[in-house]
Amino acid sequence: MMPIKRTFILSTVLLTLALFAAAQHSTPYSRFGLGTELSTDFGVSKGFGQLGSAFKHPFNSNYTNPASYSKLKLTTLETGVYFNRANFSSPGGSSFSSGDASMDYLALGFPITDFWGTSIGLIPFSKVRYDYQRQINHPELGKYKSLNTGSGQLYQFYWGNGFNYNNISIGFNVAFLFGNVKHREVLLFPDSTKRLNTWHSNDVSYKDIIWNIGAQYNLPLNNDRTLTFGIQGSPSTDVYSDRTESWQTFSFSESDVSLDEFRNRLRDDQISIDDTAQQQKSSGRNTTLPLKIGAGAMLQKENNWRVGVDLEYTGWDQFNNYFFDEPLTNSWRIGVGGQITPDPEAVNAYLKRMQYRLGGYYNTGRLEFEGQRVAQYGMTFGFSLPINNTVSKVTIAGDIGTYRAPGSDELVDENYYKLNLSFTLNDKWFTQRKIK
Repeated sequence: MMPIKRTFILSTVLLTLALFAAAQHSTPYSRFGLGTELSTDFGVSKGFGQLGSAFKHPFNSNYTNPASYSKLKLTTLETGVYFNRANFSSPGGSSFSSGDASMDYLALGFPITDFWGTSIGLIPFSKVRYDYQRQINHPELGKYKSLNTGSGQLYQFYWGNGFNYNNISIGFNVAFLFGNVKHREVLLFPDSTKRLNTWHSNDVSYKDIIWNIGAQYNLPLNNDRTLTFGIQGSPSTDVYSDRTESWQTFSFSESDVSLDEFRNRLRDDQISIDDTAQQQKSSGRNTTLPLKIGAGAMLQKENNWRVGVDLEYTGWDQFNNYFFDEPLTNSWRIGVGGQITPDPEAVNAYLKRMQYRLGGYYNTGRLEFEGQRVAQYGMTFGFSLPINNTVSKVTIAGDIGTYRAPGSDELVDENYYKLNLSFTLNDKWFTQRKIK
């Protein structure tokens, strides 16, 4: 018990530090949809290709397919932080970097009966953070500069249940989606006396109930091997939002100014707003989330090794956002990966009891500009360190990938490097003591 308590204290400290770290990772592709989609996989799955459809384990939770909760044998606390770094290169030859660190997820799962498991937690949904500028030569408006910035994040607080009968498991998650997103655009007309410099702001808060379901089937094989098939998904859903949009005009004569510099001057009252040209508020279910469905298979030998593959489809053409025109298209994602534990019973050989993982993935991409898709692909790796002689563990997972539009001379390439540090703490809770 003491090692688990010490590990819990350590994880709390790391989570606190990450939570207060400056969130500066900026990517222009988070401008679209509800931002960059964030992984719902926990530490173990992140290391082998983010496989979630067919993954189930007695000492690990798996939000992606809630049918897996029925496999839980011990109370499982999952928590982690991530560290992210990205390098960007533009067609003009310029480059820049950004990074951040933050809390990733916090989840608690436990068995209720031999056939029923449940889980509750807080996990990310999407993140918006971009900061870019464009020089535009419009045939009617002339030359002007567009400065764009956005920030915000959406989360989901969920409760899930999984049920098992013979070799079939089914499950569901119900989540409360919430968060705020801010978009800002500044239009500067330094060479024109007829055009008014404009500050356009768009603040949106989201809150609604979303859900996903899943099922898994275990096919026992010889030599302690099992082949698991899984399917999971979430329906297209209309999400409620409150929106405040405004247009303000101001005086500003400088043409060579960065977005950061402009923002700092506005904050320090060095730029005064002349007039609020228009302001409007709206609310309702103005955003439609797309259908998502995934399937996978995983072959494993209990406590020794596992290999698997996932295929996922997202119907982004169903996505609708009343506030913006979105260049989104349907996408496919495939992931493969595996894990090996050389000798899980080697009490005196720590390295043999460690779990080692490797995987990869490819996503056709949801963004399409003038026929050019922004594809995503990468590789993952990781390992778990057992805590003393318990089934609890510390997991480190890495993700090296890229967003790229092959053949495009106009879109930005993004190369990212992610590191996840997570803790899986297992214990037997809710045990009724018997007096003899």
